[in-house]
Amino acid sequence: MGSNMKLQSMVITQSQDQMLKQVEEAGMQSILKRDGVRNHEYEGYRISKQRNGVSFDTVTVRQYEMLLGDHPQVSTGPPVSIGWNYEQQQPESIDDFETRRCLYRKKQLNHMVMNYYKRTAIIERAGFTAIEIKAASCEADRIKRQRYVTRRMLPLWKIEDVIESTGRKAKRAVSRNQAVQIGTT
Repeated sequence: MGSNMKLQSMVITQSQDQMLKQVEEAGMQSILKRDGVRNHEYEGYRISKQRNGVSFDTVTVRQYEMLLGDHPQVSTGPPVSIGWNYEQQQPESIDDFETRRCLYRKKQLNHMVMNYYKRTAIIERAGFTAIEIKAASCEADRIKRQRYVTRRMLPLWKIEDVIESTGRKAKRAVSRNQAVQIGTT
């Protein structure tokens, strides 16, 4: 089983002020706030207090292998997961990364959802056989059925617990009565 499909993650570092300046120069808006220096005077002494902040400089992208998954939270078909192995790309400027990313960035969460056909295509390109894909789909369906039964049986399990508890209490009461009767005779 090989994998040539990759999922990207990133590590970011850059001075926040540098990034905000570059974003403003490019005519874009940023959600980041500029670090401020608060100046206070106290008895003739000037005190500067720098606020803590996060800063970014470069982005390092990691491409993770895509594997046949084992989770059942898919509507139908094979689940997809990422593996531990990855290829790390060269660090690049956060501005270059953001400019390039704007072209393919997902705007809404539902755009990131993969349907059956997309998941199957990813898994097939990763080198999995049709038999492996079918087995993973069947396993996901089996686990979904088990979870459904568990959810449906929860109210009955509470009743079962009450019945079992009542049975134990009745046995203890009978045992005590027998001990009392043996002790009195």
